[in-house]
Amino acid sequence: MKKILVILCTAAVLAGCGSKEAAPAETAPAETQAAEIANPWSDAKDLAEAAEISGVPFELQDQIGEYKVTGIRSMEGLTEIIYSDGKDELRVRKGTGTEDNSGDMNEYSENSTELLAGAEIEYQRSGKDGLVNRVWWTDGTYAWSMTSL
Repeated sequence: MKKILVILCTAAVLAGCGSKEAAPAETAPAETQAAEIANPWSDAKDLAEAAEISGVPFELQDQIGEYKVTGIRSMEGLTEIIYSDGKDELRVRKGTGTEDNSGDMNEYSENSTELLAGAEIEYQRSGKDGLVNRVWWTDGTYAWSMTSL
């Protein structure tokens, strides 16, 4: 199914590239054109490079269950490790500060705040239909989050 979707999208893009009509010249003044926001993330080859970019130390697990590391990226004050099982993704973030850094703005029907056993760290989890989609916690200096996609 994914191959069919990729083929259809590729065909649509190529069809647009083959147009014989000349594109209209840009006439809008520069000050009225919308500015594109730069992507703040930088890909990193390893945690040492990620820490240089973000200033945040991070310890890495090579695998979480069936999920393996597929990407590491950072921006100032935040590092993200992306895990995948080939179908779904799990994103783990650590950043400076004490607020939710997950980037997940979804509203979930199930939310709770609990105490982690033995660690005495308060964390919040959110989800729907009994599944956990987002967890975040802080130690007062750093905030961590885990999000499933």
